[in-house]
Amino acid sequence: MTPEERAARMRAYEDVVRERIAKWKVEQADLIRELAQEGVVVELVQDLMNRPNNYVHVLPILAKHLQRPYSQLTQEAISRSMAMRKAHPYWDLFARLYRALPPTNPAEQGQPEDGLAVALSSSMPKEKLPELIELLSDQRLGESRVLLLRALRRSRDPLAKEAIDRLKDDPALTKEIHSWRRRKKP
Repeated sequence: MTPEERAARMRAYEDVVRERIAKWKVEQADLIRELAQEGVVVELVQDLMNRPNNYVHVLPILAKHLQRPYSQLTQEAISRSMAMRKAHPYWDLFARLYRALPPTNPAEQGQPEDGLAVALSSSMPKEKLPELIELLSDQRLGESRVLLLRALRRSRDPLAKEAIDRLKDDPALTKEIHSWRRRKKP
């Protein structure tokens, strides 16, 4: 490949990226405007993931928009930006949306099921452990369930240990669970 061909290929790639960003800005315009009205200024909702969680006051706005028909990438970005402990009031919403997600379109960017799984794991209140275990046990929910394991591993509840023992042979979870080092007993 000549330097001219390489440069042309790079320009074409940059054009595709600029086009995608322009589409996301149009798609997210209402959300970005609402966030700005509350003092959270970002170009795209994806930018929230690269800043401290000092935007807890806009979680209701994000939750409202999470329920709208956005592209897979925007859905994933909204979910991931809500992946914090203080989003626990929205845990039932995350669980409902996670269960109801249609299959992901592989031709489109974004994995909304991954974003919701991260939000579920990060925001899980202790009393939701049995429901989290149900989600982890439902193989129809696919490989994104591996992202739910973090909450299970963090828990000191005996139900969590029992669930880990039960789930360690699940094809989507086994590699992650077996990668954990056994805790040394004093």
